Amino acid sequence: YKAVNRFGFIGRYQFGEKTLKGLGINYINKEHFLNNPKLQDYAMAKLILHNKSILKKYGLYQYIGKYINDIKITEEGLL
Repeated sequence: YKAVNRFGFIGRYQFGEKTLKGLGINYINKEHFLNNPKLQDYAMAKLILHNKSILKKYGLYQYIGKYINDIKITEEGLL
């Protein structure tokens, strides 16, 4: 939860400030975010829901359970 990479992405899930703002999460400051595992987990849950809506919007759910080049397509893999 305290990770910071050389590009400025922070936390367990390596969020950028722009992504957090896009999710409607007020980015108070880096230290606040790094010291708040619940906020980081909440941000990831919101991002997964957002990405699921994109999969649905573009009809990609139709591929779940199918095989492409002997690789089974799963929701987790698409996300």
